[in-house]
Amino acid sequence: MNMDQQQKSIPVAIKVGVKFGLAVLTCHMTIKLGILGLETLQSRSGNPGGEILIVPLMILLVWIGWTARGEISEFKKRMEMEEDDIGESESD
Repeated sequence: MNMDQQQKSIPVAIKVGVKFGLAVLTCHMTIKLGILGLETLQSRSGNPGGEILIVPLMILLVWIGWTARGEISEFKKRMEMEEDDIGESESD
C-alpha cells in the first residue's frame, strides 16, 4: 500500500467508525427508552399514558430513517450523473 492509498483510507476508516459509533449509540438509547417506557407502564395503577406510544414512535423513526436513506442515495446518484454530464460536455 503506497502513501496515497493510506491517506485516502484514513478518512474512510474514520467515517466508518463514526457511523458504527452512532449506530451503537442509537441502539443503546432505543433500548434504554423501551425499558424506561416499560417501567413506567408497570408502575401505573390506572390506564397507560404517553409511554404506550414509544413502540409506534420507534417504528416510525426506523421508517423515516429508511426513507431518508433512500432519498439521499437517489440524490447522490443524480448529482454524480450531473457531474458526469458536465465533465463530458466540457471535454467535447
